[in-house]
Amino acid sequence: MVSSRRNDALDVPARGVGTLYGLFGKIRNAFYDDQRRAMAQALLDGLVLPLVADIRENIPRPSTRKLH
Repeated sequence: MVSSRRNDALDVPARGVGTLYGLFGKIRNAFYDDQRRAMAQALLDGLVLPLVADIRENIPRPSTRKLH
């Protein structure tokens, strides 16, 4: 079934996420799970990386063990 919606910028038929994931044997929830996982990782990176940079700036030659 082809959707009647069209993407004017690309001039291609609009497809849903479920259709695209179905082509690769995945379910639609996998798309949203990937998005949530990426957002959670981005938030952690945004919190942890500045802390690590601050510690490394204040402690000369810190090892990984010292950062834990």
